[in-house]
Amino acid sequence: MGVQMSASYVGILLAPALFGLAAQYISAALYPVYLLALYALMMAGSLLLLGKRQAEG
Repeated sequence: MGVQMSASYVGILLAPALFGLAAQYISAALYPVYLLALYALMMAGSLLLLGKRQAEG
């Protein structure tokens, strides 16, 4: 549980900063695309973990 909480805090800290850097060079209008990409990454990780856990038994 501690690792999950620390990963959450790191994500909350870094996600806005990374988008801010990208928005300086591209456009802030890409924010919905950025959120969709983060959501897709989260879902892919969850599905991979679920598949791995089901394969183990």
